[in-house]
Amino acid sequence: MKWIALITVIIFVSHFSKAQEGLNISWKLKDSIACDSNAVWAVDWIGNLIIQQDGTIDKYDTTGNKLFSQSIKKLGKIAAISPVNAMKIAIFSEDQQAVCILDNTLTLSQECVDLDRYEIQWASCFSPSGQQEKMWVFDELNNRLLLISTNNTNQFQEIKNVTGILYSSRITEIEEFENRLFIREGNGRLFEFDIYGSLVSVYDMNEALDFEFRNGKIVFLEANQEEFRLVDETSETRFRLPIQNVRKFKISGAYFYLQTVDKILKYEVTLL
Repeated sequence: MKWIALITVIIFVSHFSKAQEGLNISWKLKDSIACDSNAVWAVDWIGNLIIQQDGTIDKYDTTGNKLFSQSIKKLGKIAAISPVNAMKIAIFSEDQQAVCILDNTLTLSQECVDLDRYEIQWASCFSPSGQQEKMWVFDELNNRLLLISTNNTNQFQEIKNVTGILYSSRITEIEEFENRLFIREGNGRLFEFDIYGSLVSVYDMNEALDFEFRNGKIVFLEANQEEFRLVDETSETRFRLPIQNVRKFKISGAYFYLQTVDKILKYEVTLL
């Protein structure tokens, strides 16, 4: 089933690299889970939904049943939740300036990584890396991007003067997808780098609210909150969402997770 879902989403994305004319899309609502507008959430590698709100983190299985719940109030404000693999979830505490690793039951599995040990003055962005036991952190005050270890060592790689290199006003988001690092900056551009740190592409986000990368293509959630824009180096295609006022989204296999002001909706997407 996992391979079927993967093949489905690859076919889906590949079709949209061509003209959409004559292509019928089916959005089938599979589940709906309530959450407030400030919730921080993610979808893990097997389609489980993890939601943090009001100091509690919850995990739901692929059918919407709640599996686990933990209080994490002591960690303060959580800025990001990112699955590392099927057994690990990383959470970035902005208040504590630390990254903590939870196991698949949402239990702290090791001591949190204190970012102060890397002389990071203020971490504003975070993303796990596909490289084993490593993660990306942007130190906003020192204007540097670091690739650091999560196994409590002091080893790290560093890129200095990031905004100067990118001719940017500020960095607002970093995300790694499929061994590609994406840096979103304040002037509305999205930079794509390969695993060796070479610049691959620059995209105009046009005030898009959110994005994901799949099979060599960027999926942007447009500012009108009603459509997606699918972009690669040579083409661009738009397609409508099944609902309005979508704030964020995630893709997992053949499923799209769409966040509105008070819920997360899970849709199965098929081509007719």
